[in-house]
Amino acid sequence: MSTQSIGTSGANGAPVNFSGLGSGLNTSSIISALMAVERAPVNRLTHEQEVLQAEQQQLQGFQSSSRSRPPNSRCRRCMKPPRR
Repeated sequence: MSTQSIGTSGANGAPVNFSGLGSGLNTSSIISALMAVERAPVNRLTHEQEVLQAEQQQLQGFQSSSRSRPPNSRCRRCMKPPRR
């Protein structure tokens, strides 16, 4: 199997290569797939961080609402005398 590589210079002087033209490989899709694999751990951690931040906000909301109630309203069941 032979591969062709055509090299030219781009507008900024950087080389532009078109490899895989003769082999029939879709190099751009291969590169895109590899980049997606590389991004997967970052995406997973970003999602996990968002979930944890949402949970933290909920807990802070519960904490602030429990502090804003009068002390006697927190546990009415505890204030009743025990049944006999």
